[in-house]
Amino acid sequence: LGWHLKYGEYFFEHGYVLKDNLYAVLMPDYKWNNSSWVTDLITYQTFDRFGFLGLSALGALIIVLTFFFIGIASKLDLFEKSVIFPILLYVTLPVNQVSFRGQLLSLLFIAVMYWVLSKYDEKNKKYILLLIPFFALWSNIHGEFILGLALFVLWVIVYLIKEIYLNYKKDFRKLIQNEKFLLLALAGSLFSVMINPFGIGVYLETLGHFEDPLQASIVEFLPPDSFSHVW
Repeated sequence: LGWHLKYGEYFFEHGYVLKDNLYAVLMPDYKWNNSSWVTDLITYQTFDRFGFLGLSALGALIIVLTFFFIGIASKLDLFEKSVIFPILLYVTLPVNQVSFRGQLLSLLFIAVMYWVLSKYDEKNKKYILLLIPFFALWSNIHGEFILGLALFVLWVIVYLIKEIYLNYKKDFRKLIQNEKFLLLALAGSLFSVMINPFGIGVYLETLGHFEDPLQASIVEFLPPDSFSHVW
């Protein structure tokens, strides 16, 4: 929590996003593409005005909104929610119990994304264009936008394969014409994530984690212990 507060405080004191590593003795020259800089602003303002209680209430609100969008995207009735939601609450407890963090917002954004995709599947096709500004916002909120993009790409691939098999067969020109909003939303989303203070750096930051030996020291990047809660 401490460094999120300091990064947020720095912005409001100096008027720009901190890109230098001022608050750590190690790696003083490291330039970090902080894709959660907006979350730091929200965290600092909430804590400054309302303290720990405010952060707890904000975290609870994000969790409720996440389950709300899961429910409407999946069209769950009350009985289905009463069975499924307690299970989801249990498996997401490691994220939920740390109060307000960027990971909570990313879970909410995944739920919102699937709600938008459900609208497209119902043939309300123009809704899909909302994902372009949506991903632009997400890439400034938390680095897990890369997971959202991966899920979006996977959804598009499965959807197009289904449509080819059921409706278009070999008429790919008609497929592209009828699914132009989907393809435009996908291309636009891949580019819109670079609308942030770091540009393409948000991609490079994510890709740089895959072969970084330092990730062996970061618990979030390590596999969980077998049969543990997180596992």
